[in-house]
Amino acid sequence: MRDAKMMWAVGAVAMMAGAASAGLAGFKIADSFEDFNGNQGENGWTYGYYNGNVGAAYTPADFELMTTWDASNNRWWVENTPGGALTLVDSVFMHSWVFATEGQGNEQWAVRRWTSNINGPVEIDISMRRGPSNALGDGVRLHVFVDGVKQAVLGLNPANPSGVSLMLFQNISAGSVIDFALDPIDNALFDGTRFNAVIMSTVPTPASLALLGMGVLALGKRRR
Repeated sequence: MRDAKMMWAVGAVAMMAGAASAGLAGFKIADSFEDFNGNQGENGWTYGYYNGNVGAAYTPADFELMTTWDASNNRWWVENTPGGALTLVDSVFMHSWVFATEGQGNEQWAVRRWTSNINGPVEIDISMRRGPSNALGDGVRLHVFVDGVKQAVLGLNPANPSGVSLMLFQNISAGSVIDFALDPIDNALFDGTRFNAVIMSTVPTPASLALLGMGVLALGKRRR
């Protein structure tokens, strides 16, 4: 009988451990690679750009949606025309652009925007690596805004083949907006950038709570 009780206890512990891995210790709520598709707004993601044409240039107030979906290459463009800007976003890459003319509106920053559907603390894990080109150009900078407030700037030197990463912790609400904006610096030569952002929540999911409850209930019933 004691062995049976022990087996039930072990089973309950295993169920609770499974619940922890499913969400009690943090669970994924967004992934820029896994969630990417050709529908603006799906999975909370929208794809756009800053072009400096508002008073608060190169901030979330400057955000405009990309409107050209390239189904053959599975990517979003500001424009997809020969000789046009190379400002684009796909599941892996981002590329910004600098026009030959100087002054406001000279640049286009490629932007991934995620809009939250949860309340609570989150962990934002970001990684960037240069594209498959050689180590030329002047690199890129990633600006991270949360609800319009800049939280971080992450630079990527073209001579760095291993890439860079960043972890941020934020408290957000349903409707909060996180922008990942790629800045070409002074030129857009060889600025194709591999990018991934994963957003984790430390608030347990309903499924994980239910799993935990089942484990505790099973243990309690067996003890009777």
